[in-house]
Amino acid sequence: MIVNRFEMFDAQDSGLNLIRNALTSNPYRESNNLGFEDILESDNVIKGSLLRRTPSYIQDYDDENKTLVRRVINVFTSFNFSIDVELRLVYCEGGVSNMNALKAAFRNTFSFEYSMESILFSPKNLFDKFIQENIQFSVNQIVIKSFNYKNGIIGRFHGVVNRQSAVSDILNEYPTEILKISFDLEISSGELLVLQSYSNGNLKYLSSEEDSEYYLDLLKKLLFS
Repeated sequence: MIVNRFEMFDAQDSGLNLIRNALTSNPYRESNNLGFEDILESDNVIKGSLLRRTPSYIQDYDDENKTLVRRVINVFTSFNFSIDVELRLVYCEGGVSNMNALKAAFRNTFSFEYSMESILFSPKNLFDKFIQENIQFSVNQIVIKSFNYKNGIIGRFHGVVNRQSAVSDILNEYPTEILKISFDLEISSGELLVLQSYSNGNLKYLSSEEDSEYYLDLLKKLLFS
């Protein structure tokens, strides 16, 4: 999941109608190679998917002419996104490339003034936020890009955390080298949510498909409310 701040300007209302109408008016069309599908609105959140067609090429054998020929095939991809008007957020499945595709689609769709800015939670920033806001958590795994132990052991390091007091020391020593950190967030008594933070700003939480929306709402409240 990638998150961006979403701001609208000069909207006559909350902006829900403007956004919904713009998205539903631009479904997938062959002429555009992309479009919006399955647009729904609930509790100040607009959800949908972006469908894209990308031409690709394969080498095929022409048996009649006994030669290799280049053929075009169309690859279709789709990912889900949401716009939370109340919290002023846009978030989508996948990584940075999906968010960039969504930004490009919005530029060709929205006629009103708006802005989108990246919200990058580095592993260390997220750790510090949880500490500052007294969120109950523990860290179970850390991946370091360039670990160095007394110049005798150097390289990528993937470790399981057995002592929580060591986490702060590692983050302070390698503030820009943390590729991934995996948190166990205490949602309620006895209920834990695994949240993984990556150096590129991507957030990943582990849940069953039927519980995904429930945990996404909890994360939004924890991180952005």
